[in-house]
Amino acid sequence: MKNTVHSALATTLLGAAALLTFSAAQAADLPSRKAEPASYVRICDAYGAGFFVIPGTDTCARFTQSNQITYWGLPAGDMFTVAQPNSAGKSGVNNTAVAGAGKNATYTGTLQAASTEDTTGSQADIRMGMDSRTPTAYGTLRTAIGLRFKFNSGVISGNGPSYSITGGGGSENKISIDKAYVQYLGFTAGFFADPFTFYYEDDDQTQMIESHGSIVGGAYTATFGNGYSITAAFADMKDTLAAGGTNGGGCCAGLDSNANHLGVGAFIGAVTVPDLDLVARVDQSWGSVMVGATLHQISQSVLNGTGAAAFTGATLGAPAVNVRGTGYAVMGGVKFNLPMIAAGDQLWLQAAYGVGALEAVGIGGKQGNLSYGANPFNMRGLFRNDQDAILVYNNNGTFSLERETAFSGLIAFHHYFIPDILRGNLFANYVVVTPGKQTQNTDWLAGGLSKATELNLGANLVWSPLKGLEMTAEAMHTNLWSKLTADAGSAGPSCYGTANGACNAAMMAAAKPSPSQWNFLGQVSRKF
Repeated sequence: MKNTVHSALATTLLGAAALLTFSAAQAADLPSRKAEPASYVRICDAYGAGFFVIPGTDTCARFTQSNQITYWGLPAGDMFTVAQPNSAGKSGVNNTAVAGAGKNATYTGTLQAASTEDTTGSQADIRMGMDSRTPTAYGTLRTAIGLRFKFNSGVISGNGPSYSITGGGGSENKISIDKAYVQYLGFTAGFFADPFTFYYEDDDQTQMIESHGSIVGGAYTATFGNGYSITAAFADMKDTLAAGGTNGGGCCAGLDSNANHLGVGAFIGAVTVPDLDLVARVDQSWGSVMVGATLHQISQSVLNGTGAAAFTGATLGAPAVNVRGTGYAVMGGVKFNLPMIAAGDQLWLQAAYGVGALEAVGIGGKQGNLSYGANPFNMRGLFRNDQDAILVYNNNGTFSLERETAFSGLIAFHHYFIPDILRGNLFANYVVVTPGKQTQNTDWLAGGLSKATELNLGANLVWSPLKGLEMTAEAMHTNLWSKLTADAGSAGPSCYGTANGACNAAMMAAAKPSPSQWNFLGQVSRKF
């Protein structure tokens, strides 16, 4: 029996070998084709997660994208908006003629009822970018680019009068450069985050007054090991303009030496010196410290209105003089990492002080003024237009600039209730702005502006059910305290009236120099 089994097994193996030999012979007669080389992306983890090697090069790149949808809401209220006449004697709000434009011309006024105002709004914010790194014999060459696409509607739309939020469901689309810079051997050139920035977290979305933003310029960062570094930078002018000026023109806000309002239009003057920043930082495991200073040129081209033409002798609307001054700001901040409370917890403290350089403190320019801002924020009170400086006529054919000072301080605490899943944020912001003496002693209706104090208190809750997905609910309350000053020749600012001086009880009630406001938002954000 045993021999029979062995014989059967040998027969089976011989048959299988013969079959394989025949199959190989058949295959040899068929046309052959080489296998295609495997195609794959090489990971480049030397620069962090998400980087890969661009095929055919020695450059590593990472692509980023974020989609953010935000919904805002705030209570409505009757509001009185004001605007000075421009050099052509027309209102900056509705371009209508203003009676008595020129010397001592008063603002125009419009009462806006709460029923005509938007109380909700939304924003779709999309950012796309690429960060590339190329190793060289002397160090890494970095290039970063990014684009930002935004759609705004309702309370955050820029359509309509810039001094108020109007009804009608206005909307706008915006496309902008988010970043575009090159870094090599410590040098940075292009469009990049302002080095004069410490606290600027995405963890608060409404109105916080702090220096932030991007600049076009150049910088050099020297690193000394153990987290110590110094950055020197030059930048395009931070355009918080004197005398109410804007990029496209300006309104009248000149004063003579007797604090009388003058019909002097304001435009950006010739910029001869860029803004200069110097910043020192220490970044270590316990946290960070930063101190910085910035110098800022105030440059103003004066356009003569009807009141100014008499003493300058220039043609109406023609540039008369270019007035320049110098502003500065200093800032300090500290961040404490608090893992003893919970992993990821942080406490931020920051203070900034500026003279004639309000945007470095976080006011005006790209950031927005106290009574309204670049963020969806409306105080429903009398409009402020804080500026680096106000023009003062010296009664001898020359002008000078009366600079405005500002102080801002903030505290922020970030706490993780559940690591990487649920966190909360508390933040508070205190701001004081102080115009020059003559400006403060001139009524708002005659081109003056009072001292003001603002307090922002806010909190939010951020839930992240998946990595890169966040859902935020936030509330912030703001109080603004200011007063209206009577100019020397009047009994007081008892009427905030229209061009002909008419006013009524509703206008008086709506013209609040010290308003307060709540802001609420809900947000969904996806980043990768």
